[in-house]
Amino acid sequence: MGLICLITAALPCLGILFTIFLIPESPSWLVGKNRIEEASDNLCKVFGTSMYSQEVQNELDALIKLKSIKLDSEKKSLAMQFVRKLKYLFSSRTLKPMALVVTLFFFQQLSGTFVLLFYAIDIVKTAGITFEPYFTIVLIGVIRLIAAVLTSIICKKVGKRPLSLLSGSGMTICLLSLGAYNFFQENGTIPQLPVIPLTLFIAYFVCNALGFLPVPFALAAELFPTKIRGTATGFISGLGYMFNFMIVKVYPDMVSAFTGKGVICFYGGVALLGTIFVALLLPETRGKSHTEIEALFGHKPTIRNTEAENKIEEGEKQDLIHEDGIRYV
Repeated sequence: MGLICLITAALPCLGILFTIFLIPESPSWLVGKNRIEEASDNLCKVFGTSMYSQEVQNELDALIKLKSIKLDSEKKSLAMQFVRKLKYLFSSRTLKPMALVVTLFFFQQLSGTFVLLFYAIDIVKTAGITFEPYFTIVLIGVIRLIAAVLTSIICKKVGKRPLSLLSGSGMTICLLSLGAYNFFQENGTIPQLPVIPLTLFIAYFVCNALGFLPVPFALAAELFPTKIRGTATGFISGLGYMFNFMIVKVYPDMVSAFTGKGVICFYGGVALLGTIFVALLLPETRGKSHTEIEALFGHKPTIRNTEAENKIEEGEKQDLIHEDGIRYV
């Protein structure tokens, strides 16, 4: 049994290993090495376009400007760099998007995104699903994979906000319906119909994969200025996994206190609150540049900021012009 578990765990690692060879080199790293044309080509792959668009140009400009800032910062001590990053991380320019993404991670975790998956075997058994529980878990995994692939395709055409609203609404309906079914079934009001909880359980994970699962991670890498994006993304992702640990840790105690159906309804209520939060406060970022995204949070670029961002000497610009004559800055 132990050998089977090891082999099963090794298969995804092999998949990741082979996938690495298909991932394009980081445009940021290529810019740091003055390989601008390769960075441009890889940005086209990242943005899913075969043409050199304005969106790619804007991102490339931001990376080149970031490179010049890094060259200046390398001359300063590590302590000074850390203090400056920390100040910028908690500045007014960053706090609004950070509060938005942290709240999304909170609703993501407290609506059962991971805890229901981790305890799926127990939930399947207690929810009145009489099918083979392990087969049910495999089925859920396959459906989540398909839903994730479809989400990555649909998101480019629809946007994150509509998908998040659809996701939260679907999760709310599925969880509250599952809790109500368990309540009425235990009271003998309705007969035991295993297909109902199975359908609701699977539909919950499909809805979850549409928005509440991927969108917080995507926004964490999208909403922040380029020079703080790496630090902010790491910090917020760490908070998200801390929420994950706490929710998973207290789940058995919640079941003991409120019963399984009570916890399911609680997660459904949180999903409803998360959907309301998305409807009121989550902006749409599809098709917007970084400047436009910052403007959504009330940060309009000033002359001072523009001059600071464009602090690249003419000599450095000439070094970044490829020999084919295309100017990238």
